[in-house]
Amino acid sequence: MKKLTLFISMIFLFACSEKKFDNVIDPKPVEYQFINLNVPDNVDYSATPTIIPKIEIRSLPAGSEVWYDVSSLYSNELLNSKVVMKDDGQVQTSGDPTANDNIYSGKFTFDASDFTGRYELSFFVKSPDTGGGETQRKIALKTLQFNGARANEPPVISNLSMPDSVATDVEFLITLKVTDVNGLSDIQDVYFRLTDPAGLLYEQFFYLYDDGSSAVVDPSTGKTSGDATAGDGTFTRRLSFRSTSVKGNWNFEFRAKDKSSITGNIISQKLKLK
Repeated sequence: MKKLTLFISMIFLFACSEKKFDNVIDPKPVEYQFINLNVPDNVDYSATPTIIPKIEIRSLPAGSEVWYDVSSLYSNELLNSKVVMKDDGQVQTSGDPTANDNIYSGKFTFDASDFTGRYELSFFVKSPDTGGGETQRKIALKTLQFNGARANEPPVISNLSMPDSVATDVEFLITLKVTDVNGLSDIQDVYFRLTDPAGLLYEQFFYLYDDGSSAVVDPSTGKTSGDATAGDGTFTRRLSFRSTSVKGNWNFEFRAKDKSSITGNIISQKLKLK
């Protein structure tokens, strides 16, 4: 796995002007202070699948709610939309050891079906404000590495479509189907490398895209990828050989890499340049 990048976005909330979410009822500032966040960096399912994040918030008004969401950074799946955090001293239910110490705790248990990978915890507070309404704020983020019962799987490429032969200065399209049991969002790169008719391997990586042709992939010509539909798992590249290119059989070697830098199967295909 890649070295995990860990981050915590900590925002002190005392009469501040933090950007509010769409469901904020009243724009007036709130009067509480986010002090500290305690979340494990790594969780091993075989040791314990349960985590109990703790967050310290001072001067939180009565009637406030504290919770966090858990989502996968591989599949963008939301595992739990609202894990309630309490400062009630109820270890068995909330996981909180001491009541009324301004430290809020909330239990979450990973399932055996959850994939190994990075997960993001987003922490929220909804509190009454001085105007009689409520204000909801996202006050912190934390990523952790989960080592689950299900390992990260490599992407799989299939259904390659490209011509057998082309002439120089003639555009052609390559499409390739890519799947990943961890979700399409786990796919980092889809690409091919070229070997010319003399057996010279080019150092350059040529990338395919599943972007619906929304971005220019060749600034020198202004061309897009030629991809028909974004996010459908079909990766595409539109290209052509220059008139100065060597005639003969060119070899294309296709691969896909996920966010853990794991590559799956390889597909090789020759194309004759006439």
